[in-house]
Amino acid sequence: MAFDLSVLPDLTLPDRFKHTASDLSRDVKWQVRNDALARLDAVDPILRHVLEVKVVRNQRRNFLNLRVRQDYATLIFQHPGADNVRYCFFISDKLEPFITITVLSPDEGKLGRLTAQQVVELEEGITRFKTRFGIVGESYHYTPLQERRETDEFVRQTSVDRASKAHSTHFHLKMRIATEMYKDKFPVLQLMNFDSMRRTLDHIKYNYSRTTVPWDRVKAQIQHDAIPE
Repeated sequence: MAFDLSVLPDLTLPDRFKHTASDLSRDVKWQVRNDALARLDAVDPILRHVLEVKVVRNQRRNFLNLRVRQDYATLIFQHPGADNVRYCFFISDKLEPFITITVLSPDEGKLGRLTAQQVVELEEGITRFKTRFGIVGESYHYTPLQERRETDEFVRQTSVDRASKAHSTHFHLKMRIATEMYKDKFPVLQLMNFDSMRRTLDHIKYNYSRTTVPWDRVKAQIQHDAIPE
């Protein structure tokens, strides 16, 4: 793979970009970020979806900062599938006792639909996750493909900001977990009286009232939404 020389193999900047009299232009920063992502692709194509690259400057030089993207910061488990696809298990940051499961492809990012084989791999990942964390008797909440499409269409036809829409476009499955597990795996809750909040705040009470179903029922919904073979 050929690389532009705006970023060196160790993700440092060459002198012509490292030492400048003023801040780098917006166009140069854009090029540097793209070249840094290309370098990361050579390490692992998944990284461009998980990491953010920022060009920063101090009194001495320009350099790159890497940070985990916010939507991957609460990952607590992953299951590898075929073609380097990853089944990602996140502790929810929405003040709800759920694990959110998404599927990440190195080529496409978060997948909107799964293949039949990926549904099989998803179930394998769930089994491993349950064994790892000692979960039994869990239930699930799933937003079907049609509902996600209807939400996207509503956003397109109105002035609603995409960041404010009710559902993500990509596939996501929620697994209900015990409150104690949620508090244990999401330490920021130690800064608040979560037990009191869940009794008094409407947002959290709603999250606790979300309808869930057993795995066999949600699996049938996911299989219905799968890409036809």
